[in-house]
Amino acid sequence: MCKYASFKLCGLDGPVSVSGAWGSCYAIGGCGEGRRERLVWCSEADGRTVLEVMCDSQSEPPTSKACFTACRHHRGKYIL
Repeated sequence: MCKYASFKLCGLDGPVSVSGAWGSCYAIGGCGEGRRERLVWCSEADGRTVLEVMCDSQSEPPTSKACFTACRHHRGKYIL
């Protein structure tokens, strides 16, 4: 993933997958194991969004990942 505002600084030609910030951890019941999600889209170097098929699906960043939220009655008892 390119960390520069200009894709050319990263030596990229053509559209690339871009990801947004991770959302909050969502756990059923409000605590415990859960998932967090983010948006991923395909973008040209000038910032225009293009069809997903124009990006390499093998290099697409993940759209979700596991997370954990401590239950209220456990907060402060453990270092997370």
